[in-house]
Amino acid sequence: MIRLFPLLLIPVLGQASDPDAAALLRRAVDAERDNRHKAGNYLFREVIFYHEGLPGKAMTLRRSAAYEVTFLEGEPFHRMVELDGGPLPPDMERDERKRMEEVAEYRRKVPLEKRRKKVIAAEGRRFRIDLRLIGEYHEARLAGEETVLGRKAWIIETEPKPGTHKPRNRAEWALSQKCRYWIDQETMHPLKLVSTQLYDWDDVSQGTVTESTWLRVDDVWLVATITTRGEEQRGNLALMRETDQRYSNYRKFSTTSAITYEAER
Repeated sequence: MIRLFPLLLIPVLGQASDPDAAALLRRAVDAERDNRHKAGNYLFREVIFYHEGLPGKAMTLRRSAAYEVTFLEGEPFHRMVELDGGPLPPDMERDERKRMEEVAEYRRKVPLEKRRKKVIAAEGRRFRIDLRLIGEYHEARLAGEETVLGRKAWIIETEPKPGTHKPRNRAEWALSQKCRYWIDQETMHPLKLVSTQLYDWDDVSQGTVTESTWLRVDDVWLVATITTRGEEQRGNLALMRETDQRYSNYRKFSTTSAITYEAER
């Protein structure tokens, strides 16, 4: 399968000019929330690379897949367009065509509010790091400043507060992570995030590291890369697994952006 800002007063620590980390994090939560609505209006291309290898050895590319994210009946739709760097085999292309037709038919028949309830329910099964949960359940400290992608950023490190419950579903993945954020000083949106799994949970092993970066398009922050690397135990064999997701070709949705397939005759 990841954000603009209302201004708040920034409290200071004594005579220091550095802002308080908790206040910065609250501003980042507001910025990410506001940006999310604008980001939903963009189409894009997603390419996922799957690597595997033994610890300490070079990793081997096992599989890759590319998707075009378009709008179908007014909502985003992920359509697979490439497999392992080439076009889909004919049977997979037919399956994708059939899936798209079925989704379009479903969306035409089912009211939007009912569809939204299903999407919300599905969120509980997706892995994502929710900045809102970070703000609510994590302690934060300011770790300095740094220039990232040519932009000045605050570095904020966070970790779950003592007694924080384990995630109840994948949407609460953030509760099992410690995080290091690079927050843009102008817009307060994250530029970069490196998160580390604190303990084994679901199918994510302790020590798994996920790194995310964002880019700015038309004053909207959009995800650029997501890379996850961790160890997986297969019997007596430990393997390193890496998933590298790359996003490109962002363009704003318009009424001419939607695509449709005609049923095969």
